Amino acid sequence: MVDFRRMIPVLAVIAFLLGSAVTASAQPNAPFQCFANGGVSTPARSEDITALVGDLVLNLADRALYRGPRRVELSARELTLLRVLMREPGRIFSRTELCERVWEREHEYGVKLVEAFISRLRKKIDSPPLIHTVRYLGYTIREPE
Repeated sequence: MVDFRRMIPVLAVIAFLLGSAVTASAQPNAPFQCFANGGVSTPARSEDITALVGDLVLNLADRALYRGPRRVELSARELTLLRVLMREPGRIFSRTELCERVWEREHEYGVKLVEAFISRLRKKIDSPPLIHTVRYLGYTIREPE
């Protein structure tokens, strides 16, 4: 039997490159479903969504990140931080907001902690850069210019 969940990153990138908005669902014992250009879909759990920004594909079903064809290993916190950023590409998140969403509490040293994790993500994701610092405001993720 074919495991369609393994095909999600590849199919999502192909659909993205063709200019489609993609929602992918990888439910166990169900066929892969890809609904492009606003097609009708069955509701997918939020952890089953594949997020795309540029050539960065985040598959939350199997907790995998791909930069093009290359798989990138992330810690749990890095994955959570990237998920927050990729859910709303282009939106600027303050350091405080990222700290509250990722660590789910206010943290006394939150600013430095967020900066350290952003730095680690940037090193792992490589170039062209997708995570940008917006001076005095925070961080955003967007396609390279």
